Amino acid sequence: MSRKAVPVEIKFWKHTKIKNYNECWEWVGHKRADGYGTVCDGKKSIRAHRLSYIIHFGSIPDNYEICHHCDNPGCVNPNHLFAGTRLENEHDKIRKKRHTFGSKNNKAKLTEQSVAEIREIAKTGIRAGELATRYSVTKNTIFRALHRWTWKEVL
Repeated sequence: MSRKAVPVEIKFWKHTKIKNYNECWEWVGHKRADGYGTVCDGKKSIRAHRLSYIIHFGSIPDNYEICHHCDNPGCVNPNHLFAGTRLENEHDKIRKKRHTFGSKNNKAKLTEQSVAEIREIAKTGIRAGELATRYSVTKNTIFRALHRWTWKEVL
């Protein structure tokens, strides 16, 4: 005897915890390591916040992501969700300072303190090449930090 598949909308509501209409609706079903909820529609897995958007607003436009105003990956409240391009999502993340910047970036060769020092030392006329040697980075890294193309958050 085969088991009848549970409709994905029923799964959605079964695994959604609503405290208040305006607060985050927390996904209490399966979550990935990054905090995003997932649900299986019978064939494939879909992220819970994307399913919420589909249930409440209809299909997701091609090449769009579903973003969170609340920045809570486990939230499925449709009032906290919006469709945006990858670029809009990245700008939103940067505006909210949720991206990895400065020494939080595991590829960073400098620290906030060293960038502040470099900027102060450069005022004395020491050239970028000498600073690059002193801090064991490329001249381009120094140039970009001095012109605030990188490390914008360091005053």
